Amino acid sequence: MTETKWTPGPWEFAEWNTGRSFYDCWGLFGNDGQPLGVNVDSCGYINTLEECKANATLVATAPELYDALDEAVIALEMVHSMHKMTETKLLKHLKAVLSKARGDQQ
Repeated sequence: MTETKWTPGPWEFAEWNTGRSFYDCWGLFGNDGQPLGVNVDSCGYINTLEECKANATLVATAPELYDALDEAVIALEMVHSMHKMTETKLLKHLKAVLSKARGDQQ
């Protein structure tokens, strides 16, 4: 697994009301239950409630998605190595996405 700089998962999202009846937010909480200080989405202006919850769920799943993708890259590298294959377009793409997620690329 590749070393990352963000708060390790699992992350969970929680809904809270900011005091405005049309404006609920979802924030992320780290593996220690402490808030990560991230407002994932706010509803009432542009996004629907359903979209806000979906956005928060996707962001909260990010550490697990990263880990799964990292494991897939390791497995593909092993297959490429065993069969003396050159790096495929898919493997290059997966590596680039992981690099971008780590902040290596802007």
